[in-house]
Amino acid sequence: MKRLLAAVALCGLASCRSSHTRGWQVLPPGIPNNSSSFVDFCPRWSHDGKHIAFLRRFADRRHQLFLTSSDLKTIKPAGAAEVVTPDRDLVTGRDSGRTPDGIAWSPDDKSIAIQRLEWFVRPGNQRIPGTSIWARQIEDAGIKPLAVHGADYAGWLFYYRAPVWSPDGKRIAFVGEGLRGESGLLLRPLAGTGVEWGVSRYDQYEDTEWPAWSPDGRYVAFRQRVLRSVTADPVETIVLREPAGRVAGTIFKSSDWQWTGGRLQNRSASSNTLSNWQPQVTGIAWSPGRRSLAISFHDSFDRSPESSLWILQPLEVKAPSTTAMVWRGEGKLSGPVWIDERTIGALVSMGGRPTNTFSAVRIDATSGKVTQICRLPSDDFDWSPDRKTIVIAD
Repeated sequence: MKRLLAAVALCGLASCRSSHTRGWQVLPPGIPNNSSSFVDFCPRWSHDGKHIAFLRRFADRRHQLFLTSSDLKTIKPAGAAEVVTPDRDLVTGRDSGRTPDGIAWSPDDKSIAIQRLEWFVRPGNQRIPGTSIWARQIEDAGIKPLAVHGADYAGWLFYYRAPVWSPDGKRIAFVGEGLRGESGLLLRPLAGTGVEWGVSRYDQYEDTEWPAWSPDGRYVAFRQRVLRSVTADPVETIVLREPAGRVAGTIFKSSDWQWTGGRLQNRSASSNTLSNWQPQVTGIAWSPGRRSLAISFHDSFDRSPESSLWILQPLEVKAPSTTAMVWRGEGKLSGPVWIDERTIGALVSMGGRPTNTFSAVRIDATSGKVTQICRLPSDDFDWSPDRKTIVIAD
């Protein structure tokens, strides 16, 4: 069985074409081990828009990096096929509250950050699989480490994933994940050999996701969920941090907002007893000019799944007016990207797996007006740098 990529021209962000197969479907057991049985997934555009990188998963669970031209007419492998995660699948779709697994082009498009298998030995000769992050060179398919665990690593974040390069290519931010889903944010200077800093919760409920570099590389924005006890309500926060490690500020807390009369209201604006708002961040994106952050949330109010899109002015954290919800509606909104300084693209999913449907939409950041661009066959896709085309693993 083959799953191919499809390039969809957005025709001025007004329409598109799609087919009807599901991009998240996995191969059934028992398929013979041969190169004719595979699934293509995780497409990612190069920054110059000339190439698309993607992963191919074979029936024996080996993954291989491939490159194709922007018109999908030429294709070539970049490195050998190898097992990356023997006990779990990479989750690369955007319909998630978890940062998608994936590959990442370097800013100069000369290499691609990928995950590779790494083994850990614990007392009793117990072997635990994990992943490290490496750079695959485009010119000669060479490989070099970007972020690996040391030989004496005694921590619990075995899976390094979701790499994001800084705009100048000198650092890489990524998520470290443990066996039970606990996660932390890590940053590595590429001139060094170890992790520069890590965000670690002060309690045992570690939950950090969605790293996003500002366009000038001065800040990393990320989501950090605070849970001080098992019985406490979780609080979603958005935090800014400088590459050197200094916290620039917590620019958003969901606990500042509560429900009243079917509307979200700032806690400080009312003395009434309100219902807690418990959302989940589903994406963070900086505007091209670094002035704004687009943040998508998903939650359920009165058992009705809804989402909202917020615009923050992160460098004006003392001004309450710099935080605004520009849209709220049904379905699950995720993966925001800025089309220009006034328009945001995103994914909207309706229903639940395996029957959910996906649409690409654009949202006016001022008025909140939503326009459907097209239906999508899966949530595993990427926007071209000029935001005029989508490539989909279909």
